[in-house]
Amino acid sequence: MNITLVQMRSFLALAESLSFSRAADRLGVTQPTLSASIRNMEESIGGKLFDRDTRKVALTALGIDCKRLATQLLEEAERVESQLRSHVLGRRGAVRIAAPANLFPGLLAPGLVAFRAAHPDVRLEFADVTTDEAVRRLHLHQVDLAIGLRMDSDPDLRARPLSHVPYVGILPESHPLASRRTLRWQDIRSEEVIVLQARDSVTTRVTQALGEAGVTPRAAYRVNELSTAAALVNGGFGIGLMGYWSALHMHRPGLVIRELSAPAFSGVVSMMTLARVDVSPQVRELQTALRRNAPSLP
Repeated sequence: MNITLVQMRSFLALAESLSFSRAADRLGVTQPTLSASIRNMEESIGGKLFDRDTRKVALTALGIDCKRLATQLLEEAERVESQLRSHVLGRRGAVRIAAPANLFPGLLAPGLVAFRAAHPDVRLEFADVTTDEAVRRLHLHQVDLAIGLRMDSDPDLRARPLSHVPYVGILPESHPLASRRTLRWQDIRSEEVIVLQARDSVTTRVTQALGEAGVTPRAAYRVNELSTAAALVNGGFGIGLMGYWSALHMHRPGLVIRELSAPAFSGVVSMMTLARVDVSPQVRELQTALRRNAPSLP
């Protein structure tokens, strides 16, 4: 049996009108074309759908049952077609995102909220990982969009800038350096500092910036988690050195954030996709929402 949707629509038009002329007009075809479609469908089924003579057309018992099934089938076909069209237009589907955890609260959240409000039927899936891990998953096609700060160029990636990331110090309000609007790298030469372990590009860049500025702090505490860094900074163990969005994530009452200058170092958080893969409408819409709603740096 090989019944087509065209045959089903032809059958249903005739079953509802019980007139070859009216059904043909409704479908925009000739009566011979309609008759051939019905005949082919009956041959495929192996039974008559209509009793017809020169004066009237009537459904057979098989035709009555077929009308019910054809209505259900065409409604389901239209639903599937509508869903597929919505997917192509970016209104359905899913987007898998990987980004460092510290970027979600301050930088990404406003855009994610705006995107979800505009596209409620698009499912978002998140992986809070390091930048390097996000890029690795992108190369493995495990995510659709990787977000983070990259120090090296990769010809296999297409990157769109999202936000600049100045490197900052975070310290208690009671610290002698807290009264300054900016901190010079030389100002922390005799200080104890707190840095994250070199697990991704941001941390590596902060460590390099210390060397390029010719600064060797008195002592350095290396920790793995931002919550640990926040506790040490709040306890007066030293100045936290990191990218702005990390510092904002651990900002608490009693702590201040100061940009590091002389020289000033910064990076760029980028939205990365695979260069040789067509970006879906959903990913493009998400990138637009993230850029439009990215908060301004102070």
